[in-house]
Parts: sequence; C-alpha cells; structure tokens
Amino acid sequence: MLIKRKLPRGFFVKIILPTIALLLFLNMLINLFITSKDDNSATLKKEEAKKIEQNITPNQIKNSKNIIKVSGLGVSEPKSESIKIGAFNSGIVANVYVEVGQKIAKNAKLFKIDDEKAKAELELKIANLKILEVDLKEKNRQLKMFEDINDKRAFSQDDYEKAKNNSITAKYNLQKAQAELNQAKINLEQMLVKSPIAGEVLQVNIRAGEYALANSINPLVLIGDLSEIYLRVEIDEADAHLISSSAKAYAYPRGDIDFKIPLKFVRIEPFVVPKISISGTNNEKVDSRVLQVIYSLENNSSRKILVGQNFDVFIEVASQ
Repeated sequence: MLIKRKLPRGFFVKIILPTIALLLFLNMLINLFITSKDDNSATLKKEEAKKIEQNITPNQIKNSKNIIKVSGLGVSEPKSESIKIGAFNSGIVANVYVEVGQKIAKNAKLFKIDDEKAKAELELKIANLKILEVDLKEKNRQLKMFEDINDKRAFSQDDYEKAKNNSITAKYNLQKAQAELNQAKINLEQMLVKSPIAGEVLQVNIRAGEYALANSINPLVLIGDLSEIYLRVEIDEADAHLISSSAKAYAYPRGDIDFKIPLKFVRIEPFVVPKISISGTNNEKVDSRVLQVIYSLENNSSRKILVGQNFDVFIEVASQ
C-alpha cells in the first residue's frame, strides 16, 4: 500500500519559486557577460580593421592633421655608448684607482692586477736573452774561424756547414728571445688597466683583493662619455620604412607624460636586430625585429637624465 505524504504548507512558495528565480537571474547574468564580451570583441575588430584600412600598425597613431606618430622604446646611453672594461690577464686585483661618478681623462688608471709574477717572467726573459747573445757571439766566432783559414783542406766541409748552421740557429734563437721579452713587457704593462677615453665612471664591479677573470662576462669597470646623452630607440621593422633623418621626434621619461624632451637625429643603424626591450603590451611579439635609431637629447637643465633610463619615444612622419 502506497503512503501519500503531504508536502508542508507553503513549500512551493518558499522553496520552488525562489529556486526558479535564482536560476533565471544567473541565466540573465551569463547572457549579459557573453553579450558584453562579443561587443568588446566586435569593437576591437572594428578598430583593427580601421587601422588596417588606414595602413596603420599597432605602433602608430594617426591624428587629424594626417600625421602618423610612430612610437618606440628608447634607452638612454652615453655618447660613446657604455664601454665595458675588462682585464687583459686574470689575477688578484692589487689596486682600484677610481670610484663611481668620478670624471676621468684618457689613459687614466682604472685598476691594477698584481704584477709580481709578470715582473719575475720579465726578469727571466731578460736573463735568457743575455745568454743567447753570448751564445750567438760564440757561434759566430767559431764560424769566422773556419772562414779565416785560407787552406780549405785543413777542415772538412761538414764541420764548416755545422758551424754555419749553428750560427744561423743561434741568431734565430736570439730573435725569438727578443720577441718573448717584448711580450713579457707588454704583459707587465697590461696589468695596469687604463681608460681608453675621457669620460665618467658608471660602475665599479671589482675590489682590491678580488680575483679578476680576463674573460669575465660582467664588466669590471663601466665607463662612458656623458658630455652628451644619446637615446637608442627601437622601431618595429614594420615601421622602419617611415623613419627619416628629418622626422620630428620627442620623448617622455617612463611614467612622466608632463616632461616632453625634443630629440635631435644622430644616425640610423642599418642592421635590423631582434627586439630586446619588452613593453608588456598584449599585441607585442617577442620574436619581432627592430630598427635602432640614435637620437641625442637636447640640453635641458631642469632635470638630470640618467644612463639606462627608459623613454617613450614618438616620431612624427607624414601619412602616405
């Protein structure tokens, strides 16, 4: 026998109706989200289509005056570029003569590698050279003795040829020793590292007592000519054909749109290279290549420009 259970009074009103209302509300939210996403996608597609129609790349901005602004990322650098100073020979650092921010002249002393071993090698080469000088004199004396004998029957031809070859060998041994002595002198001189240019010390990454590697990846000292600051700007290869020396350009320090800096064209480096600076935007390809354009920052005493600082750069070119 089936037992019929009676539902509690108000079950339909308290349970069923709120559940149906909640499901309808969730369905409405989902529809709104999908519609909004479709609208955004449609808007983006329209904007991209408009840019394609106007032949504008993502790094270009077109204004009402028919002028295209090509954007790029710039990094400030010394006029001489940053010169990475290393050691000619590995060894313990004996002295460091400069500090960060110090202005230096050309051939100024930067640091010195301990040269005791190089001095000992130089003394050894000097002594070896003197020995070989004496040996050459002796070999030449023996050869001359044979040559001064009028009667050639007094000695064998083999003895004469041997003396002659010994003299020639001694001569070349002396030349070799002289070259080794010159090399030892150069090695001793190279223990003292000097600046190749006049400029300013940007970094010092070595201290007295540390071991310096001759093939170190990181520079031991970084220097540069700060008499003028240059800006190395990376332009996407798709916009490279628009850039010219006469194009007006200006830059903003990263994060400061109120500080506009006019730029002066210096040169275009014609070799297109892989992109190094990454801006983080969604439409940026990490495998893109860029044209590097060098500008100089016009003198502006209101703010100090630092080496390695990032800039947003805009170049105005006529629409084609």
